[in-house]
Amino acid sequence: MSKKSDATYLFSRLVSARTNQIAECGSCLTVPKRIGWRRKNNMRFIEEQSYYLDTKTGLKWAKENLGPMSWEDAMSMSDLWRLPAIEELTSLIDYTRSGPATKLPRMELVYYWSSSPYAYDSYYAWGVYFCYGYVYGNYKPNHYYVRCVRAGG
Repeated sequence: MSKKSDATYLFSRLVSARTNQIAECGSCLTVPKRIGWRRKNNMRFIEEQSYYLDTKTGLKWAKENLGPMSWEDAMSMSDLWRLPAIEELTSLIDYTRSGPATKLPRMELVYYWSSSPYAYDSYYAWGVYFCYGYVYGNYKPNHYYVRCVRAGG
């Protein structure tokens, strides 16, 4: 077999395992967005209808940003989506990038709240400035953006 036919065979086997269909060579461009071969192409986030699935952490990130709003307002969101902990929010940082310092689509070059209070001062909470990936505490009444998260699975 040539290298091209080997690749086509392996690709068709992968598609078959994911969609229960055998892929033809011409159908390579029409496979669903969720198949696993995209991960091998460094695709960390898989786009779904209302969220992005983080293949590294398994978390589901809302597609849209909310805000700006105060930390108290951000903490009073619904049960389905929540404000991420600082560990979850910092897992999005990619220090090889700037403007924004993440590969998560639709991130603004602004500060985002986390649900983690600042231990040294109860008037502050942790967040991330995604223009450069800076992590620091900010005054809770200030208005910043929110990117909601929920557990995967």
